[in-house]
Amino acid sequence: MDHTRCKEMVWAGYHKHQCSRKRWKDGYCKQHHPDSVAKRREEQTKRYEQRRKEAPWYRMREMQKLNESLKSENARLTKALEKAAEEAYRNEVVDTKMEEHIIGEGKEYFDKKDWVESKLIDWGY
Repeated sequence: MDHTRCKEMVWAGYHKHQCSRKRWKDGYCKQHHPDSVAKRREEQTKRYEQRRKEAPWYRMREMQKLNESLKSENARLTKALEKAAEEAYRNEVVDTKMEEHIIGEGKEYFDKKDWVESKLIDWGY
């Protein structure tokens, strides 16, 4: 091994040989020094990530993730709103003993479900 040249072993066809560049730091040339290699790899990764994020398939996948997230949030909020409407039914109809006056055939609301749906509509759902 020539101690005036870089200590990195590089491929040439089917065999390896010592890099022909002169030593720069820690026995490596600028190209093969671990810090230089890490810096180039980081820059390459940043460029790749930027190109990937600009690709149509990547944006579509991100939109699909967002859509799924919004669907689950919508389902969670819908359940909470329905629970609130059920609670409102208990407070406004059952607790006030108005059930027999407003719920039933020929009355304002056909059944409890009809009252709850009406309340949800009133709330803008």
